[in-house]
Amino acid sequence: AAWYLVFAAPLMVSVPEMPSPAQPRRVGLIASYRLLIADLRTLWRTDRNAVYFLLSSALSAMVSPQSSQSARSSPSVCTG
Repeated sequence: AAWYLVFAAPLMVSVPEMPSPAQPRRVGLIASYRLLIADLRTLWRTDRNAVYFLLSSALSAMVSPQSSQSARSSPSVCTG
């Protein structure tokens, strides 16, 4: 905690805040999916690896949502 105060506190004081952007417009359900697809197309053109990462993380969450939770909570046992 002391190191945090020594190194992070000056950054929080000296770094200026960026001005907040204008309020985002509210869109409906269909328009939000259109915006999502447009964002994914832009991301595909600029950084395909990011799209691959998003797809793989979504698929891994769909395939085994509980296996990641149980793997973290169960202790590992070494046999042999």
